[in-house]
Amino acid sequence: MTEQKKRNQSVDTFRLFAALFVVILHLRYDSLPRDVAVGLRLMSRWAIPFFFIISGYFLALKYSKTKRLDVLPTVERLIWIFLLWVLIYSPFVVMNHNLTTLLKLITSPTFIYFGLFSHLWFLPSLMFGYLFISFCHHYNIKILLPIASLAAIIVALLAGSYTMFDIGFPLDYEVARNWLSIPFLYLGFLFFQKGYPNKWVSILLIVFGTGAQIFEAKFLYSQYEISAYDHQFLLGTIPFAIGMAALSLSEWKLLQHPILASWGDQYSLGIYLLHPAVIFTFMAWMSRYIPGLADSALWELLTPVAVVLISLAVLSLLQKRAPLFFKFLFGAHISKRAADE
Repeated sequence: MTEQKKRNQSVDTFRLFAALFVVILHLRYDSLPRDVAVGLRLMSRWAIPFFFIISGYFLALKYSKTKRLDVLPTVERLIWIFLLWVLIYSPFVVMNHNLTTLLKLITSPTFIYFGLFSHLWFLPSLMFGYLFISFCHHYNIKILLPIASLAAIIVALLAGSYTMFDIGFPLDYEVARNWLSIPFLYLGFLFFQKGYPNKWVSILLIVFGTGAQIFEAKFLYSQYEISAYDHQFLLGTIPFAIGMAALSLSEWKLLQHPILASWGDQYSLGIYLLHPAVIFTFMAWMSRYIPGLADSALWELLTPVAVVLISLAVLSLLQKRAPLFFKFLFGAHISKRAADE
């Protein structure tokens, strides 16, 4: 999958879209009508599960070629990226808080789950998922995969949106979500081995997932006063993400665009890692110099696109002007065996 002609362009295009929807999740929409803001957030929740499913699919593809589930090169690369970007975000923590807060975060037991900024949780989660799937295959205990997948989903739901169910002890969603990589990586694995829904079934899954998330959010608010704005993972998120991942794999010509696919291939991970820094600096600049525009509803809708475009510009400039540094940022030097997922 190293040559562009061998890549699935629709997958790479969807990677770019998924990065945009992650950005949407990390912004606030105080000037928009509440229902619009809730809808934006609910319809963006597919992005991270999508990345996991696609990673699982290409993990299975490698396994089919080599008959070995060697995840260590990729895990080493992920560890490098995680630690390096923790270092990059350290000054932002000091600017937002102080040095004491930085030291507390670094020495906290939860550091392994999300480092200093919450968006970094994706990297440890992906590591845990890769290692667990490799463990199950190595010791031929694959029966654990569906069991652990179901357990991870149930725990994440109980720790997050379905906290009204009292199970006798507290659950921390920020910890529980780290295990969501297991079910979605496993789904990606099954997509490769067993096949995935066709494009029309995928669209139906997306429509069903949309309706299910809206219903869940309204029901949980009306019955239990759980904020519809704050949901991070719902039952409806699962079919929505499955539909998006399967649709991307379908290689539907309508969804293939060489330029967008190239950006998704080269920069989707970079956008994911860089966007909080862009938001922090860009929003601070906007609030200082154009406060009226920064607080407008129209600008809130346009901000995610602006953040992605700025991130693309920064990453493209780095790649062209400092290619070795660009590769260094994303661990390309760790091992040639660690291919892009």
